[in-house]
Amino acid sequence: MKFYKRYWISSIVFLLLVSVCTVMYYKIRNDAEKEIENNIKILGSLAAQDFERTVDNNIQSLEALAQRIIESEGAFFKYLPRDSKRIIAQNPALKFIEFIDSTGVIREVYPTKENNQVVGLDITPIAYRYNDWRRQSKKNKINITNWTALTQGGKAFLIDVPLYYNNRFQGTISAGMDFEVQFDELSRKLEDYAIIIRDDQQNIFYSFNDPMPGMFDDNKIYNTQLKVDNLENSVWSFQFLYRDKKVLAERNIIQDYALLLGLLLSILSSFMVLFYLKAKSESKRFKKVNFRLNQTNQLLEEQKDLADTASLAKTQFLSNMSHEIRTPLSAILGLTEILKTKNLSGEEKEYIQLMYQSSKLLLSLVNDILDIDKIESGKMELSREQFSPRILFKNIINTFKHAIEDKGLEVKTKIDSSTQVNLVLGDSSKMAQIYTNIVANALKFTQKGYIEFKYGESIENGRLLIKTSISDSGIGIPKNKIPVIFDRFTQVENGLKKRHGGGGLGLAITKELISVMGGSIKVKSKFNKGTKFSIELSFPLSEQSYIGTDLSEKDLSHLKILIVDDNMLNRIVLKKMLEQINITPMLTENGHSALELTNESNYDLIFMDVHMPELNGFEVTKTIREKNKEIIIFGLSADVTKESIKEGIASGMNEYLTKPLEKSKLYKMLLDYFS
Repeated sequence: MKFYKRYWISSIVFLLLVSVCTVMYYKIRNDAEKEIENNIKILGSLAAQDFERTVDNNIQSLEALAQRIIESEGAFFKYLPRDSKRIIAQNPALKFIEFIDSTGVIREVYPTKENNQVVGLDITPIAYRYNDWRRQSKKNKINITNWTALTQGGKAFLIDVPLYYNNRFQGTISAGMDFEVQFDELSRKLEDYAIIIRDDQQNIFYSFNDPMPGMFDDNKIYNTQLKVDNLENSVWSFQFLYRDKKVLAERNIIQDYALLLGLLLSILSSFMVLFYLKAKSESKRFKKVNFRLNQTNQLLEEQKDLADTASLAKTQFLSNMSHEIRTPLSAILGLTEILKTKNLSGEEKEYIQLMYQSSKLLLSLVNDILDIDKIESGKMELSREQFSPRILFKNIINTFKHAIEDKGLEVKTKIDSSTQVNLVLGDSSKMAQIYTNIVANALKFTQKGYIEFKYGESIENGRLLIKTSISDSGIGIPKNKIPVIFDRFTQVENGLKKRHGGGGLGLAITKELISVMGGSIKVKSKFNKGTKFSIELSFPLSEQSYIGTDLSEKDLSHLKILIVDDNMLNRIVLKKMLEQINITPMLTENGHSALELTNESNYDLIFMDVHMPELNGFEVTKTIREKNKEIIIFGLSADVTKESIKEGIASGMNEYLTKPLEKSKLYKMLLDYFS
């Protein structure tokens, strides 16, 4: 397309758009004027209804009081002080309530203290007051005065409700009303508007926002009358208008800006047409680019599908590895739990305890290594259990003590024992993993000398502050490597000369755990002289003073329990744990026999293994639940992935317990369900 032709077309587009904007501007101005008039009428009508309703409500509350006196033939007079106080409290417009007898004398008034000077006042000499009062009372109709100055000071409307009973006129229940407070409450949401209300004598008794009706044309002011409770000669005039002309000016400014914006858009549109015409000549090139982009998107979709498949495979791998690794660990821990109850020598008990602690630490390491999703996302969930940090720290030392001494190193300890054993609430396994990683590093990189442990604790603001350090006389860390030792897959030694094993994850996981637990870690090191790690952690104190679950006072021998597990060693371990509390369970090795046994007999509890051939634990649980909704089923598996736990609960399991199952946790679950 030729150069001059593009400009000619864009100029025509500009003129057309400007013409459209101008026509629309004047149309909008006319429509806006009509909208302003309609807005005043609609809002004014709604406001007038609200004001009229407010007046009626106050008068009706006074009528209700008078009606109770009439229906009780005067017996209700003894409650007049109490009811007057209540009605005045409920209706801010009511300033006082009084009783005027049939002769025109005010006999009672409430509140009395503020209006005492009118008690005993004879209204018969007050012509404007007495004549209307008497005339309306004879008709048995409510009387309301205009905006009147009061004897006790101030102004108000006086409303009289006649009392007729025992076939004669007894007087009136009267009240002084000032609606300013309630009217202000209604007007507060109309900040852009003004209001004037006059009584039947054209006295202004209420105004809002300093109204100036002289500034506006009649079509911008809403005029109406308020009919007060259908009373005779009680018609008030009501005017509703804008607060000032600035409000209207703001509307016009918006329209002017809209016109300016329309002109600007017209200019931009004409330029866009110009650019479009220019771009059209290059459309072939863009089509080629778009074709290549579609090919790239298709390739990305294929790669995404591959990534999703890999992620699913990773999840399945983690599930299987979790089961395969944790199953033998579960057996080891279960056997050590049983051996701890046997009559062994002191040295044998020490070895059993060390084996138990080492297995527990290994299990904690396996848990975090297998839970790759949590480590990669930085989301580490913390358990909340009761334990003693000092005892845990000592157990770490005892676990590594033999390995340290076997390497010819000296073990130095400095543990503050001046305070009592403090129990806290927190994740003991994560704390154990932190120190396990640090001590394992110290042992790996120290060939001679010592490893020193220091522990101190103090209580601050209801929390236990722990300050620990682990020092060694090992190879140390070069100064330029200290800033990166906490990075993942980073080691001081790399390449062919690397002398020490490891994947470079230990310190990275340690720092992440400390960060999640709200603590801090610092390192000081000199190359070829040694390294010192200083760790601070804080835990909330536990209110209890002991750890463990006591079943000595609970007899659970009556429980009928079925253990379903394809691993014979797991069945034996769980059976031994239950026999220690006098429970003799039934054992079976697969899902088919479990279904047969549950059909033949009723069980209180089933321990259901998840990974079993032919029928897995989820399938067996679903089948049992079709017939029995009440039986308690504990899923039991070495698979700790989130997907498996979720599937277990969805299948109908009451709990999903992970192997190895600690004896204290098992007993606590039995107490929770069967105590």
